[in-house]
Amino acid sequence: MDTGGRDDMDPFFEEFERLFSDALGGRFDSSGWLSDRILWSVYQEENVIFVVADVPGGVDREDIAIRCTGRTASLRVSHPYAGEWSVSLPTTVETSPVSTRYSNGVLELVFEKAPTVTVE
Repeated sequence: MDTGGRDDMDPFFEEFERLFSDALGGRFDSSGWLSDRILWSVYQEENVIFVVADVPGGVDREDIAIRCTGRTASLRVSHPYAGEWSVSLPTTVETSPVSTRYSNGVLELVFEKAPTVTVE
């Protein structure tokens, strides 16, 4: 009887991955990446909003598409983790980022705050 292989322990590993997934609020796949969740940080300064996304490994710059509706920033990845993720912004921003940078799996976006219109 061989008890050293993973095949004999599949129920254990399946339960471990399920519990780990529940704790993280996403799916932890066998490659070791949290593949169905993007970790976001959003902060603001006087006239700009900074959005930082921690993208799963293996995603190239050309696989990323960014969209902003003014109150929500969205990130669409086409390969290898196809999906779309969004984050709410603390205030309305211009829909085109002032700057973008992607390095070592970290996407940084900078948006200008939209001007406030006073209704008289």
